[in-house]
Amino acid sequence: MYTIPSSFKKVGVFSLSNRTVDQRAALGLSNLEKVWGVKGVCGEYQTVSRRFAGEDSERADVFNRMVKGDSISMLIAMRGGYGATRVLEKIDFEALQRFYSRKCVLIILKIIFLNF
Repeated sequence: MYTIPSSFKKVGVFSLSNRTVDQRAALGLSNLEKVWGVKGVCGEYQTVSRRFAGEDSERADVFNRMVKGDSISMLIAMRGGYGATRVLEKIDFEALQRFYSRKCVLIILKIIFLNF
């Protein structure tokens, strides 16, 4: 099992662009716990707006709530791509800076072995 610092026990998982199939998301969250020993907390990405994981404002809201929350110490993006550029103007960059200054981690990539 891979280890990460003990302070990173709650991971926020979000999608700023395309949605992820429910079964793959569940498997990815399970693998986070099995492989890294952390609890994954998923944003509300189930609503579908065309091919995206919700309307632009909904996806930005999920991300902003995660960076403003005190209990999440690491963020992992399930999906990235064109849809993420559509929400940039809605991101609370001051909250993101505070999140980062708490020595938290933001990972924006598709992690294949987590199966998202």
